[in-house]
Amino acid sequence: RVWFYNTVGMRNFRRPAADLRGYYLLAFKYNIEGLLYSAINCLNYISYKDGYYHNDYPNHTWMYADNSGKQIFDSWRQHLTADGLDDFDYLKLYKSALEKQGRKLPSWLTDKFPSFGKSGEIVFKIDTVADWNTLRERIARELSK
Repeated sequence: RVWFYNTVGMRNFRRPAADLRGYYLLAFKYNIEGLLYSAINCLNYISYKDGYYHNDYPNHTWMYADNSGKQIFDSWRQHLTADGLDDFDYLKLYKSALEKQGRKLPSWLTDKFPSFGKSGEIVFKIDTVADWNTLRERIARELSK
């Protein structure tokens, strides 16, 4: 099994939120069986200062407390990771359906797979969550045929 450490958060605007879903396409492309996040329960990074809750370490925070401290909200990181898992499942179903017909994944899909740049960095081909949703909808339409 291959496990890798995912340090991608939405801590800056140079790293699009869509990349969080891209890791699952990368895992699918290279048959990576596992994904390890370094921290899942990160409410311990939330502190109370000046009458407000603050996220002291946003890179790994999966959930946030409201100002009253009584309600917890999922982070975009958590939502996008869940979407990535669903994307992976759609891909597996689609690949299986095509293999039963003796076909391979089409280029309109494989062209969207991430690649590795010259220095080893991951080059993502999908920049927005809307583009991810469009791709998943196309896969779903193909599955329903």
